[in-house]
Amino acid sequence: MALFLGEFEHQIDDKNRLSIPARFREQCLKETDSTLAVIAGFDPCLYIVPARSMEELRALLSLQRTEWNELARAFRMKLSSYGNTATPDAQGRICLTDKQKQYAGLERKVMVVGNLDRIEVWDPERYQQHLGKPEAMNMEMGDLASMFLRGTFPDTRER
Repeated sequence: MALFLGEFEHQIDDKNRLSIPARFREQCLKETDSTLAVIAGFDPCLYIVPARSMEELRALLSLQRTEWNELARAFRMKLSSYGNTATPDAQGRICLTDKQKQYAGLERKVMVVGNLDRIEVWDPERYQQHLGKPEAMNMEMGDLASMFLRGTFPDTRER
């Protein structure tokens, strides 16, 4: 399984192509299929994952599980409608759609960030704001680790 770590400043070119950092491409090559899935993230960013890893999510969102719930169907549709699959070209670039760029607020400069099992693509300013959230809540890394290990995260949704 691929492991994505680190952050990189990159640019989206005039043809909406994003170069996947070489370190991340190496991880993708470990997969039997180098096809990547690009989907809307839960934060205002894009997630890029090896397409094979989408199988688990597809099973969780199967029609049998979602068809009877309006919100589940809406989530499934939104996730799918913002998604596409891409195989990196010889220079390691993939194409993003205008809809994906708009969702994540991406323009030319972006941050490409490894988040263990996925790659995230962020607008640099939004990325810095996101990184600052724990500090804004007066939380240190030890506090976050402790909460994560206990499974006791506070509700941080804005209402």
